Amino acid sequence: MLREGLRRWAADYEDYRSQRRVDAGHSMHVLLHEGLPTALRDLTPDAARFKFEGSDGQGMITAVPWVAVFHKQITLSAKTGYYIVWLLPEDRRSVILELGLGATQFADLYGENKKALEAAARAGSKVLSFADPMARGIFSTDLQSRLARGEVAPLGPGYEHKAYGKAAVLSVAYPVDDLPR
Repeated sequence: MLREGLRRWAADYEDYRSQRRVDAGHSMHVLLHEGLPTALRDLTPDAARFKFEGSDGQGMITAVPWVAVFHKQITLSAKTGYYIVWLLPEDRRSVILELGLGATQFADLYGENKKALEAAARAGSKVLSFADPMARGIFSTDLQSRLARGEVAPLGPGYEHKAYGKAAVLSVAYPVDDLPR
């Protein structure tokens, strides 16, 4: 279900986005809030320790939707802490799996500005110094070779989409024609 759900998300999201306003009854909204979180829950050992959530925006449909897995002892939202997240960049050519930091926590401290983006990048770099050695010990050689370490290019036009890229710790971009199983 995960692979098919990711494929459908990448293929059909732009049509949904053309509506401009979030529609809780639309199949894409349901996929993001129920289908993909359920698929991830079903793949996760000891899933009760985690919260699974997707977002297509609040009011207006976002250019860069996401589906996240939050460890309940670390964070319960995409605003703070760190978590695993699937992101659909605005170009829709790939789906990114990222260990990232909640970008909102930096904007809350500094405002939506360059200082906040720099703080997110510094924090991501610090977390990378701990996460990278662990990743080397648990990920296959193939996955390690595909990992981007640290910042990624902005995923969309808004401040928050730049912040997602700055707050990246580890990520892998899967082209939509080569999604994981």
